[in-house]
Amino acid sequence: RPTTEEVRDYALWLGLTDDDHDLFWIAVQALTTPIPKPWVQCQTDSGDVFFHNSKTKESVWDHP
Repeated sequence: RPTTEEVRDYALWLGLTDDDHDLFWIAVQALTTPIPKPWVQCQTDSGDVFFHNSKTKESVWDHP
């Protein structure tokens, strides 16, 4: 389960504000939704998360 800080950070990234706390469930759901196969979550050397499709070799920054 994501931390409160992770949920808030992701909610803000989605465009929500602290006043939209009643909508933070959207961020929780997004953070806990399984990654569809054949996608895998990866991390750069600097800690940034991205997603890689092992079948097509495509990489994206946003959750597929």
